[in-house]
Amino acid sequence: MRLLREYIRELLKEKGELGKKVFAQSAPENSRHFGEEEDTELEFRLKRAITKHLFVGDVSSKDLGELGPYILRFMDDPDYNDVFIRYPAGEVCRGTRMSLEEARNLIPGFDDMPLESATPRTHAFQKYEAFTQKVSVPPFEYSPKSGNQVSSWSTDSDRVCTRFAKKNADLWGGNAGVILYAEASQNDFLDFVELYKFGKLSKHSKEKEVAAFGPVTVTAVKVYKEVTEEQHASASEVQ
Repeated sequence: MRLLREYIRELLKEKGELGKKVFAQSAPENSRHFGEEEDTELEFRLKRAITKHLFVGDVSSKDLGELGPYILRFMDDPDYNDVFIRYPAGEVCRGTRMSLEEARNLIPGFDDMPLESATPRTHAFQKYEAFTQKVSVPPFEYSPKSGNQVSSWSTDSDRVCTRFAKKNADLWGGNAGVILYAEASQNDFLDFVELYKFGKLSKHSKEKEVAAFGPVTVTAVKVYKEVTEEQHASASEVQ
């Protein structure tokens, strides 16, 4: 029986890198992929990389980035693109950190960007901090500074991206928080919407994350940065 199972598994591998079904034993029961088919070696690596990316992120996403060439092919493969879904179109955003030097090079008029809202000061040593309005910029390519080939983006308005931009800002260290905006149709984004239904990945089902493989073309930004006292007062009045 053991030899028969190994023989069947090898036959399935020949039918495709992921067999005839994707993650069959953890697939939802109403999915065509549900069944007893065992994971191929590549499926095992993919499941582990996706889990590390969703549950830990950051440096743990390196494995998923290295599997990017496979995922890009699966998003265009009729046998697998009902699980590995390409996010087709629409604006996505990412909250991240950017040095002031880099920001001034990429964002025209960085120091005089129109402001949207100011952060209330809670003590005398706090910097005057504010979010700018969203502005279009000459397109530039973004890649994570960590060297990972994959980066997380959100399709859920600005809420998540605003939180991450502010969280990652280091105004005392000379770094602004930046929300990057990109058009999905101009880049390669994996939508996790179906993958969330597989096994313990369902814990992330309320999230609206897409993953970019390779550089992403940014077309607009919003910045969380230090401003002058006068600018801060003006933004506070608008609020």
